[in-house]
Amino acid sequence: MIKQTTTVQEVVELLNDLTKRDREGMETLVNTRVSVEAPIADHSTVQVMVHKADDGRTLYLIGALGLLNGLFGVDESTGMGAIAAVFGVQCPKCGSDDNDGRVVGDNCSDCGEALVLGKLQGFALTNVAPLVFDDDDIEDIWAMEDDNGGDDLYLLTCRDRGLIGGDTISIVSIGDYDGNYTVVNVSPATDGFVRITLRLL
Repeated sequence: MIKQTTTVQEVVELLNDLTKRDREGMETLVNTRVSVEAPIADHSTVQVMVHKADDGRTLYLIGALGLLNGLFGVDESTGMGAIAAVFGVQCPKCGSDDNDGRVVGDNCSDCGEALVLGKLQGFALTNVAPLVFDDDDIEDIWAMEDDNGGDDLYLLTCRDRGLIGGDTISIVSIGDYDGNYTVVNVSPATDGFVRITLRLL
């Protein structure tokens, strides 16, 4: 059946499903851009990269993500499209990619070298409004104890909605657990469900 309409969340979920199936292929796809003419660069919603060539020419480059973002418009306050590719960080010296919470330019936790852009992790919505989960989405949730003895970590089993680390969600209608959380990590659970570690915001 051909769908006549789709939502930005459905597109993000599709992209994340494809990334789970073939991360390297999706990374190549999202990093591939072709040269287009200025009239496409002037489009009001399609995202185009402007690049100055060594010979002084201005090049306009577009990729798959720029086209997809053209479907959903631009945030007037940020100028960003609705969908972002999320990359990790990696150490160019020792190869470590275990640098949770660090960004490009920070020092590697293993050897101290400045971190560079790493592998594609997935895709996320760029808007600041959190994805809302209620009792129809959630199978189970409980508080965990973190390494520092606090209890601001939670383990959530819920329907797979394409979340990745760093996303923000809002839980409603679950009583004591209502609130805003950031996703720490996601792992598969049963069919159609995932287990998510959350940190209370």
